[in-house]
Amino acid sequence: MKEQFRDKIENCYAEYHRQWMQLPATELIQKAEEIAAVQLMAKEIPSQVSAEQAEYLLQFKNPLEVVTDSWLAENGSSVSVIDEELSHVLWRLIDTGDAEAIYETESSEPKELYFGIFHIQENGNETRFASIGDHELLYTAEQLRRYVQHEESVSAFENLYPNRVEITEHEFDRYVMERIHDSGRVAGAFHINFDKGEFSGVRLMDGWQSFQIKDICLAVSHAMRKEGADTEEQWDRLLDRLRDKEITPDSRYAFLEGERTLRPEEISFSGDIDQNDNLLNFYLEMNFNVDEVFGTNVMTAENDDFLNIYADYDLEENCVCDTLTVLLECANGEQFPYRYRLNAEEQAVITQKMDDYCIEQLGVSLSDCREQYLEEDAQPAQNLSM
Repeated sequence: MKEQFRDKIENCYAEYHRQWMQLPATELIQKAEEIAAVQLMAKEIPSQVSAEQAEYLLQFKNPLEVVTDSWLAENGSSVSVIDEELSHVLWRLIDTGDAEAIYETESSEPKELYFGIFHIQENGNETRFASIGDHELLYTAEQLRRYVQHEESVSAFENLYPNRVEITEHEFDRYVMERIHDSGRVAGAFHINFDKGEFSGVRLMDGWQSFQIKDICLAVSHAMRKEGADTEEQWDRLLDRLRDKEITPDSRYAFLEGERTLRPEEISFSGDIDQNDNLLNFYLEMNFNVDEVFGTNVMTAENDDFLNIYADYDLEENCVCDTLTVLLECANGEQFPYRYRLNAEEQAVITQKMDDYCIEQLGVSLSDCREQYLEEDAQPAQNLSM
């Protein structure tokens, strides 16, 4: 596609050059600004455009004229550092759609392009940008997973989109409404807050939905893993794994913190080991002063409240989850969920004790449990034949 675009630009420029050679000197002087702009665009746009932008411009009989006119309207001929400015020109052409009505095209059907919009908060910085392409949830989630797991060598998430164009908050909000009402061109709208660990996307007709970034990464890893799964099945696996993981005002846990951490000799388990999708769930015995560790007030004669404490092992990530779930069970029947952050030492001790408890209860180790889970999860899709 880009090679075809390069050839077309070269042909358009050759035609411009042929016409210039037939003009008298006085007229060439009058056209100096236009000539300089044509030369600049002919030199730069073949290497600057993305494949999607090239496909859009190829619908015009003279894409060099389309881009040059837009460039002159926005920048004149005096700007020589053009990367950001040219990206902006190309974006405005696609966004407004005016060029299709002004310039001759070689196709009866105007080319429709999809784009995604992003609001990124990372390391205290904030940016909003648009990027041409079919940036729907499945693709964006996989991009996010690769970035979080350092499979992409970029310094910031936004750098995964080299042809991005910065947009204003007002423009972002306008495109969000287009996405909600399904205008047909906004493939996805996302707010990724790395500082809070949250990922939000716009669902058609419903608006924003938010998830933990780690849940998105686990879900897309699960979706992509199955051998032989087509895109539709990958979507089903992604959405199935995200079911009941949406962040709501009621689902945001408060974190507990006491005056000390858990000691190795205080960590032990009892009861069954339950499995919920990719998580093995262990019940933590309370043979220690929970008020000292969690900052609660249950070890007292003042009330009959008590705690239920659970630790999870993530079979996909092959590690202990970094928080305990602490349920405060009140004497009046109310229940309040909390989290407790585990430090590295606590996680290491819990991992070993989980492994020992698995062998004691199930006769297999944690690694055996994980191997079995991955084998079952990666079974190829079964095709029915008549």
